[in-house]
Amino acid sequence: MVPPPPKPLFFLYQKGAPCIKIVPMESKKTPNYIHPAGYGKTTLAFLIDAACTVAMIFLLYFALGKPVLLPAQGYEERRQEYNSFVKGSHLTQGDESGTFLSYEDKFVDGEAGYQKYEKAVLSYYEDFCVNYPGAEFQEEDKVTRNADGNIDQASLSSFVLRKVYKLNPDGTQIEEGADKYFVLNAETEDPYDVALAPDYQGELDNVKLAELKSYFAGEKNTGAYYDAVAHFSAQPRFLELSAKLGMIRYLSFLPSFILSPFIFFFLIPVFVPNGKTIGKLLAKTAVLSKDGYKAKKLNIVLHYACLTLVWELLLLPNTGMGIMSMMLVFLIDYMALILSKKNQSLHDKIAGTMGVNSKESVWFADEETALAYAKSHPDSPAASYYRETGSLAEASPHADEDTLRYDSIVDLSTIGKAREQAKTITSFDEFENRDSKK
Repeated sequence: MVPPPPKPLFFLYQKGAPCIKIVPMESKKTPNYIHPAGYGKTTLAFLIDAACTVAMIFLLYFALGKPVLLPAQGYEERRQEYNSFVKGSHLTQGDESGTFLSYEDKFVDGEAGYQKYEKAVLSYYEDFCVNYPGAEFQEEDKVTRNADGNIDQASLSSFVLRKVYKLNPDGTQIEEGADKYFVLNAETEDPYDVALAPDYQGELDNVKLAELKSYFAGEKNTGAYYDAVAHFSAQPRFLELSAKLGMIRYLSFLPSFILSPFIFFFLIPVFVPNGKTIGKLLAKTAVLSKDGYKAKKLNIVLHYACLTLVWELLLLPNTGMGIMSMMLVFLIDYMALILSKKNQSLHDKIAGTMGVNSKESVWFADEETALAYAKSHPDSPAASYYRETGSLAEASPHADEDTLRYDSIVDLSTIGKAREQAKTITSFDEFENRDSKK
């Protein structure tokens, strides 16, 4: 079999002969002895590496962050200060959990659920915001102070009337048409004293108790109680303490977020042959160049640098946002893998690599090495592939006969000269003597 023509395009033309067009070979494709890694193997390998990374994050935190870095930053002192501020608000349970209050509708120990919520809300505004160090009212609350620096009681009572009971100082409702649960108490001299609306006077049944409780703590975190919680969450001191605690925790996790992905998604695959991570070793996959040959070290480094950088989104100050961003990028990367004809993800395309099934594939350093192997192993898949592409001549059982036959073909370039010589030959002896002199 004669090897195919070289890639450049040219035409061979002789006068009176048909035009022969030599077409260049097609662009190189991935050898058929290379089998891309399936979606299942790719996913399994990634999940194994991700699980190892997450496990290492927590291992480093409990080995280094919690016992060493937290105390070094004064975490316990900041935490106690934070817990004291939260408990002092009267809006949470009495422990350090910071859990919201939760009461039933009915009477328990002589108090209905709504009364307990009402007491907590009033304690927050009238006690905590007034007396607790660091607590304060917001500018829009319009709670003023006297010349001596103390809270003006009238402005405070007016604020509570508006904020808690949704009533104007004249007794009208702030929200027109809303259900009316409270009214100004006309039986007292206090202009800000509040009583239950007439429909809720007297003995309260279960329906009315539920309605009153919903006024303070309704579904989907609505009501006067959750308004107070939102007010507390905007306290400058609370925000300051929360930020300090968050930064301390963030810095304690920082070594874990940096080292863990670096170990499993960069260090190991860069030094293990064929870019194999722990997950790839277990799933029997490897990383090759996009042409199906052994990937260069630079390609491996770029491949895993992309993955490591995605993991480092965990370094965003808002850890929750970092996790969501990381998952979104990995999802986009995986969708690109599914849509790719060559089973290449985005980081594969950037690095010029591809994932393969290492158990079913055979690969070489380059094409020359592959051809040499194919010549020395004629029965191998590589030899079959290169014979199909025309890069490797198939051995013929009649090779010697073919050679003699080709040698006997008259060279077209000297056919005119041969004709002139034939005119002067008068016998076969003369023709044979001419050939023997060559």
